Amino acid sequence: MTNPSTRIQTLDALRGAALLGILLMNILWFGLPEKTVEDLGIRGEYSGWNYISWWVVEVFFHGTMRGMFSMLFGASALLILEKYTTKSDGGTAAEYYFRRLLALFIFGLLNAYILLWPGDILYTYALAGMFIFPLYRLSPKRMFTVAGIVMVLSCLKSSWQQQKPVRLKEAADAAMAAGTRATEAQKGDLEAWKSFEMKQTMAHKKSEADGQVACTLGDVSTLFFYNAGVVYFLETEFTYDFFFLDAFTFMLIGMALFRLGVLSGKKSRQFYLLLSVAGFAIGFPIYYHAAMVKAESAFNPLEIALRHPLHLEQFGRLGLTLGYIGLLNLMFQLPVFSRLAGLLSPVGRMAFTNYLMQSILCGLIFYGFGFGLFNQLQRFELYYVVAAVWLFQLVFSHIWLRFYNTGPFEWLWRSAAKWEWQKFEKVNKS
Repeated sequence: MTNPSTRIQTLDALRGAALLGILLMNILWFGLPEKTVEDLGIRGEYSGWNYISWWVVEVFFHGTMRGMFSMLFGASALLILEKYTTKSDGGTAAEYYFRRLLALFIFGLLNAYILLWPGDILYTYALAGMFIFPLYRLSPKRMFTVAGIVMVLSCLKSSWQQQKPVRLKEAADAAMAAGTRATEAQKGDLEAWKSFEMKQTMAHKKSEADGQVACTLGDVSTLFFYNAGVVYFLETEFTYDFFFLDAFTFMLIGMALFRLGVLSGKKSRQFYLLLSVAGFAIGFPIYYHAAMVKAESAFNPLEIALRHPLHLEQFGRLGLTLGYIGLLNLMFQLPVFSRLAGLLSPVGRMAFTNYLMQSILCGLIFYGFGFGLFNQLQRFELYYVVAAVWLFQLVFSHIWLRFYNTGPFEWLWRSAAKWEWQKFEKVNKS
């Protein structure tokens, strides 16, 4: 744990902004069924505030705050590995670093299975954190090179996966053209296409949404077993399809940016202005086009694949993430926003606590064992909940850090990484 007197406020403030911003996306999955989140047609949300809120979040915040959070995780990893020397209690920087990741891995499982948040990112961060370790001594240029190669490969992989409906359709067309001469394999292709078409019907999507609502609003046991199936998929197939490469890439970029002084606010206002303008100029068109294709295609995967063959969203997300980093750092340096960093930094200092707190609070608000508001609010009304959680976490973080040097879950994480209970340090007011 970094001593409060040596912490970098800009880094904490960026982390606080990213932590709060992540809830803009996560709240949808806390409060609505998966099919409703992904398809505006389920509720007929093609107009009004629901449509506006979808566009704003989809174009400006879809994964961007997670991208910033991943970069800052990489920066923190670099801080630990470069500053943590051999301690009197034994162990090296590498040993402490990997014990922290092991503890984070366990916390991720607890967040997913006990706090019942299937969208947990700690599990993936622990895995990706292990793989950035051998690269932390590279120069920023080489870090960018490795990250760029991985990102290109990831985009090619995503593009190929997005074209799966096209391949299914072509195989089914070939099977129908063969008629009675169709092979068993072709008959299987035809059945796969029929199954795909069935799953795209509105009736099927609404049925799946209704099933998820029933499980989420049921008792704890029902929700646990439903959630366990979702978590199993996300932490196996989906992690290695997307999340792992995504986290690894952004962590590595974050390490390079921190080493160059970008994340710690050491660059000029002109630099951050240019970074912000360039980032948004690259990211916004890519994200806008992707959102437009989704909406105009009525969220049909085949139509999306045909109109959007190359999946460039990773580059768009990188651009927008850098845009936000530039914008926030610029704001921190401007007198008119002089208090912004001080407002956000306590949230960032307690990012681990606040991240898990979002799971606890939203579980109590939306799940059946709490207030049971799952699927009860309009899409745009979910952001009233976001505002309330933000206010609570801002106030709680400021009050807590007036008395203690670290958040409660940060203390628990440090104790787990040290393999012994640590002293819960209070603020020295002398």
